[in-house]
Order: sequence, then structure tokens, then C-alpha cells
Amino acid sequence: MSQAEISSFLQRLFDEDKHVFNIPVIIKTHDYTYDTSLVTRNPSYILTFDQDRIPIDEIISIRKKY
Repeated sequence: MSQAEISSFLQRLFDEDKHVFNIPVIIKTHDYTYDTSLVTRNPSYILTFDQDRIPIDEIISIRKKY
């Protein structure tokens, strides 16, 4: 995924759900795959339920778990 696609995905994800806290996702970076839930985000990083702070520019793919 490109950075534009990741930013767009995050924007849609946080806009579509009324209840944003604890959205289950799979996030891949160059070094690690996170099977976690999103808590919040800011322009630079996302915060997970597991208290991981993942820089958005390090994400290579992200998908919502169903």
C-alpha cells in the first residue's frame, strides 16, 4: 500500500465508525505484524489497544479484521 492509500484507509476507518475505540486490525510494518485494535491516531502515529505507538509512515499495510 502507498502512504496515500494508508492515510485514506485510516481516514475512512475513523470516519465510518461512530465508536472508534477498539477497532480490530492487522497492521504490517517492515519489522513487525500487529494483530491488535486501534484506539486513536494523530497525524504522525496510531495508538493501539496494546499500547503500541506505530508511526504511520512505517506502516506498509493495514486491514480491518471482521
